[in-house]
Amino acid sequence: MKDFFLYKTELPMDSGFDTFEPCHWFWIIGIGIFSWWMGKFFSFAPKSKVKRIEWGLGIIFPLLELTRTVVLIMNNVFVPYEYPLHLCNLSLWIGTIYIWTKNCFAGVVYILLCLPAAALAIVFPGWLRYPFWNYMHIHNFIYHGLVVAL
Repeated sequence: MKDFFLYKTELPMDSGFDTFEPCHWFWIIGIGIFSWWMGKFFSFAPKSKVKRIEWGLGIIFPLLELTRTVVLIMNNVFVPYEYPLHLCNLSLWIGTIYIWTKNCFAGVVYILLCLPAAALAIVFPGWLRYPFWNYMHIHNFIYHGLVVAL
């Protein structure tokens, strides 16, 4: 747990995980099951319940980005590379805009650009340096998994 909030530059070189090892498969399969379950749930649930879950996600998305930013600032590693201007960071805002406004353009951008990018980020993660019990490791998989599941 001592490495939980450490940034990738502060971690030893061999502390992370490799692509398609058990840790990675755990996340891929878990996100796949969760996405399948959400799809089934959304297709059979009453419209009022779906709307409440969407609004909850519309609140969770910005909170995820806010907590990530706070952790980076607390660790004094909020460098230009970590500014929320990457496609995956923007996808949470685009998803939130779509949830709150039902803007058709935001929905199309989300489905055609953000969803495939998040799915590819799960399959080929760029955060391999983080160990399993690290905030950024867990956050990135949850972050991208929610983008895919929505």
